[in-house]
Amino acid sequence: MKFAEGEKLRGRVKAPATVGALIQLANCFDLMDTKFTEELPIAFSMLKKLHDETGQPLPENKGKTPDQKLRRLDCAVLNLYLEALERDPDDPIRYDTVRCGFVEGPPRSKEAGFGTRATSRSPRGTLLASSGCSGPQ
Repeated sequence: MKFAEGEKLRGRVKAPATVGALIQLANCFDLMDTKFTEELPIAFSMLKKLHDETGQPLPENKGKTPDQKLRRLDCAVLNLYLEALERDPDDPIRYDTVRCGFVEGPPRSKEAGFGTRATSRSPRGTLLASSGCSGPQ
């Protein structure tokens, strides 16, 4: 609610409000858990190798603010990695959701924007892994 109230002070919102939802995460690739964030360098290496082999540049996180909210690189890393886990012939793993906190901590890889920790004030996001990341790739 504090964020919405701040947006009202900036003139971007007329009536701040919050919405609650109960979401069943099911089998979740939880980036709020170090068990999963420790896999991100592996995931990034897979994407970098693929782009190096094809000669394509890596997608970039972009945006007008320092946190670069248009996370094309982060999205590509997750999509490729989650698809690879699902296609593993020996031990396929399908994640239903991805949960993440975006703001606090240094990035897990030089180019990616995923942080290593989150605090109670960090924004959280949940997306459906089966739908991929939203937005342009």
